[in-house]
Amino acid sequence: MPRVCDPGGHHLAFEVADVAATAAAFAAEPGVKVLGEPQTLGANHPLAGREWIYVLLPWGTFIELVSRPATRNMQ
Repeated sequence: MPRVCDPGGHHLAFEVADVAATAAAFAAEPGVKVLGEPQTLGANHPLAGREWIYVLLPWGTFIELVSRPATRNMQ
């Protein structure tokens, strides 16, 4: 069984302003499981510095919460 981040895995991802606060709001909902603590992507990752966490909804859908980048390259 692939992890949600592996090829063949599946989840929905949402870019949010505050990963910890959004995860806490999800955690307050009945049947929702926040999986761990927010993690920060390392310097060698293409999205370095962004925070992320997974949430499991009551019907089995995985949600990934990802922080917004510090700046956006608008070209």
